[in-house]
Amino acid sequence: MTRVRPVIIATVLIAAMLALSAGCADLFDDAEIYPKIETYDTGEYVPVSYSFNFQDRIVKLTVPVDKAVYNAAYDADKQAYLYQETISDDTWTDPYYRSFIDDESLPPLYDAILTEMRKIKSELSLDADSYAELIIAYVQSMPYYTNEVRSEPKFPIETVYEGKGDCDDKSLLAAALLSREGYDVALLLFDDESHMALGIGLPPEKSHLSYADTGYAYVETTIGHYVGWPDITLDDDTEITSVPHLTKIGNGTLAYGSMNEIESIYAAYKKCDAVTESLLPRIEAKENELDGLESRLKSMEATARRLKSQNVAEYNRLVPEYNALVNRYNAVSTELDGYISRYNYAVELSEYIANHTYDRHRVYETVRNYGK
Repeated sequence: MTRVRPVIIATVLIAAMLALSAGCADLFDDAEIYPKIETYDTGEYVPVSYSFNFQDRIVKLTVPVDKAVYNAAYDADKQAYLYQETISDDTWTDPYYRSFIDDESLPPLYDAILTEMRKIKSELSLDADSYAELIIAYVQSMPYYTNEVRSEPKFPIETVYEGKGDCDDKSLLAAALLSREGYDVALLLFDDESHMALGIGLPPEKSHLSYADTGYAYVETTIGHYVGWPDITLDDDTEITSVPHLTKIGNGTLAYGSMNEIESIYAAYKKCDAVTESLLPRIEAKENELDGLESRLKSMEATARRLKSQNVAEYNRLVPEYNALVNRYNAVSTELDGYISRYNYAVELSEYIANHTYDRHRVYETVRNYGK
């Protein structure tokens, strides 16, 4: 199951410490300690390449990763230490997850990735929405992987170097990249479903399409997924329905403006479901009718062969009845072919929509008139 891993928080009662020595208070002036990549030696850069589908092509991205920074990130303490008597989740959640993104050693990695992304943006003449989808497709295409032994979130450099991650790992990476390109993004933390996703801001006129009235469109990072898709079901059939905790990342203001196309794609997808659901019983009924007609025709043919040599008058009487039955068989067969054709098209279109989440505009152009 896709999860956000537990955070272990070390809590020290300051009152008890103060009772021992007033001088100890200085030790806890900085009462919150969050994950940090400690001192490292730079120098060895490892080229990391990754290929993924985007629009009508396969995009290849190669970035240099500082191996020393990766090693330091891998070895870093991923726990939060909060020296307070009581602590609420809202107090530590935001700075905890931001610490993985904002670590001072990570900007060179972000710059390297985004330099390549901007080249692709220029080459393909991408608008702001398509550019956001390019970055999202890059992260979504990384295999989902959760490490049951090392259960804490990873720094984005770990996810990039390893080329895989789980929900929080991939959401952190996507948020880091998009926020640096000026997008309004947030982490969506779902305690009830033990899940994390990405949120990208919507313009005011489309705010009614945001997830749970948060102002953000839901973006699933663990698998290919359209921005703002209304039905959210994970691979393990978990449905995302709760209201998330939002952790705003960066100060970006760019909103995602293609929800009108997402709405059309979703409507076509649901239409496909409705068509297949309504046609299936009709197909089964026509197939059963054809089986019955075929059985009657075979019986009538056997009778006709016998009568042709024994009773011509009865044979001639049977011919119109037989021909009428043939006509009925052909008519039902034609009806069935039409149902099957519509059913198959709906199935193929549904699969096309589901399997091309990285090509939103082309999918929209394909489905925009379906069912009208």
